[in-house]
Amino acid sequence: MNKKFSIKRRVSLLTATIMISGSLYTISTIAPAYAASTDVKTMYTYDFNPTDQATEQSLFTSASASQVAWQRGSGIGAGDDYVLKGTHIGTDYTAANNAIHLALPQSLPAGYVYKIKVSFYVPSADNQGKSTITGPGVVLNGAYAVNQYKLPANPGTIAMDTWKTVDINTPVMTENLTSVDFRFVTNNAANHPDVWYIDHIEISQIGDPQPVPTWNLNIPSLADTYKSSFLFGNVIEPTQLDSKTTNMYKSYYNVTTPENAMKPLSISSAKGVYNYSGADSIIAWAQENGIQVHGHTLVWHDQSPNWLNKNTDGTPLTRSEARQNLQDYISNVAGHFKGKVISWDVVNEALDGGSLPITDWKAVARKSPWYMAYANGADTTKGESGSDFIYDAFVFARQADPNATLYYNDYNETDAWKREAMGQMVEDINAKWLTDSRNTDPSRKLIEGVGMQSHYNTAGPDPSQVEASIQRFIQAGVKISVSELDAGYRSNDGQASTTLTQEQQVTQANYYAHLFEIYKAYADHIQRVTIWGKADSQSWRNTSSPVLFDTMYAPKQDYYAVLDPSGYLVKQGLAPRSLYDLSVSTPDTNSLIAGLHANIMVNAAAADLGNYKVVAYLAKNGVKCSDEFQIVNGTAKISIPHAPAAGQYSVVVDAFKGSTLHASQAVPLTIIDNNFKVAVNGTNLNYTLDDIGNAVFTPNAKQLDALLNIDSQTVSIDLSDDRNVTGIKFIVPAERFKNVDKTLEFATADGTSKIKTKAIWNNSGKIRLITISAGEVIITNM
Repeated sequence: MNKKFSIKRRVSLLTATIMISGSLYTISTIAPAYAASTDVKTMYTYDFNPTDQATEQSLFTSASASQVAWQRGSGIGAGDDYVLKGTHIGTDYTAANNAIHLALPQSLPAGYVYKIKVSFYVPSADNQGKSTITGPGVVLNGAYAVNQYKLPANPGTIAMDTWKTVDINTPVMTENLTSVDFRFVTNNAANHPDVWYIDHIEISQIGDPQPVPTWNLNIPSLADTYKSSFLFGNVIEPTQLDSKTTNMYKSYYNVTTPENAMKPLSISSAKGVYNYSGADSIIAWAQENGIQVHGHTLVWHDQSPNWLNKNTDGTPLTRSEARQNLQDYISNVAGHFKGKVISWDVVNEALDGGSLPITDWKAVARKSPWYMAYANGADTTKGESGSDFIYDAFVFARQADPNATLYYNDYNETDAWKREAMGQMVEDINAKWLTDSRNTDPSRKLIEGVGMQSHYNTAGPDPSQVEASIQRFIQAGVKISVSELDAGYRSNDGQASTTLTQEQQVTQANYYAHLFEIYKAYADHIQRVTIWGKADSQSWRNTSSPVLFDTMYAPKQDYYAVLDPSGYLVKQGLAPRSLYDLSVSTPDTNSLIAGLHANIMVNAAAADLGNYKVVAYLAKNGVKCSDEFQIVNGTAKISIPHAPAAGQYSVVVDAFKGSTLHASQAVPLTIIDNNFKVAVNGTNLNYTLDDIGNAVFTPNAKQLDALLNIDSQTVSIDLSDDRNVTGIKFIVPAERFKNVDKTLEFATADGTSKIKTKAIWNNSGKIRLITISAGEVIITNM
């Protein structure tokens, strides 16, 4: 039977490691201190007895790289004759893809701590050539991205031919317990068994129900607070798309990053095999709820299937083989999500082990499986190297999804050597792309952004190093995303804290405030800020309480420091960043007309603006589209002889201390095509504007005939609502007005002018120009 409801009173929930007959041992975790009682109610047990197989077999399923079978044999079990046998199949040894999945017959309610016990066995006879098997563990609800749901925290190893019992207590479940995965905590063939057994599963409910964490939806929204600066987001997984998380997301954020579901190992286990189900569920959820999606990640040395760059024996593929696999993979994956993601981390963490000075970024390229495969067959006499996979990856991504913004993403980006290497790499690859025959838009960079992962601690890096990296990447001419931000508390002696005191919370909040003062200062160059974890309990760095919400989903001091960083620092008695109050406006201009002369009045204000050199200019995607004009006494006029092509632009204000950029703010500006139309008696007449505001009409014969062939004696052309129009130029072939006796009426904001058609026609047969200015009508030959 799989259900038991007997209540067992136990003296203590603390278990020790014990040995039974030299062959059975236990690992355990301690029950949370807040359990109000030690009553233990056994909810489910599974011993794999053949008498239960008919009713229980369907509850246990294998993943893509394993299969399961109920097996019977004398003494095969942990004290009995029955086991559930797991067998690895194929070449994929990823833990999640080899796990044995138990779907509970009925979910167990949230608010409780649960004890899970299970015994594992690895027979040496079926695992020849393997010496160290990484210890077993469990994953709750399939949540491989949630550290607290991956237990135990330190699984150790398992000796062969020896039963090992995993005995763990869950955290207080914030959601119903629906499933348990039994797995080995490794993705490597050498440390994962090919055959294993599990036995004696027992799931028990401990103590009284505890408070369930609840999101506060009444606090100010991060997305709304920063809507004029950058997108604000967090991570998500397919197992987290419940209504509570959805409501929280819609309240706080406007962009999401799949934490694991779009990584190569989650999508493709073998060549030609693609499973988009998890990632597709995130896309559908995001679209339904108005949340944008950033794709993470296409190319990485970790969490990637071997088929991409390795032979079955682990040796590197040849350069040509790896390149073809890279193209196939990116074409399939980026193509599948084309139009569904706003941006991609195309390449992740490709630099490693450098030091200053950096003279060639390729010298510090990580010797990853991708690098080794690309190096296998590289012609060094032609300048080829293992690092060429980076360029190829970006080209293939651009071809597969031309509208997505393409990012390079890395950690420790505040280290001086890495910031310089990243900057050089971006500059070098973008310069190469300019001469690539596949480049159909030379005005657009190949690498368009740098992702600063931003896994920090309160002990470092110093925010000044964050700013230095931002300045270097601006110099490289690309956008920036703060792609994986978390800032754990860590004391000066290196000690982390899972539960923060009020003083520690303030220390952490001050650190966040300094970061966000910098992000706000460079808002024109930052596209997105993503926090890497919805709450401390869901963070991969949960031991240092690194994100904005605590384990009960309550906003920490960090949250309020992020909402108003300078104000928070002032409340703590600390000085805000200089120019924290910089504001920029273009009071008289929010759009221009392509091709025409334009003047843009720009206002900038800040308490100590006079201590800086401040300039204003027009820009698009980080590229200047006008000269710089110095702001004096808070005002500048940007003069543009001919406005560039239609599109979205920014009026940018940069403040410099000496030659160092200190702040960069911008306001959006739209440039529209110089092509307008007005409806006249059912006919659309097109016109353009000239530099002095004349609406210039050049109707063809067909349009004129339709215009004049009406019963009304008056043909009205009304432009009074177009405030850009100060006069009219109407160019017509004179013969179209022969024998026509009507009145043309032209209306502008300055008034109405009329002219008889007979006055337009003459015997010359020449094209006639009707000019209307300040109410005066002039007709001339052209």
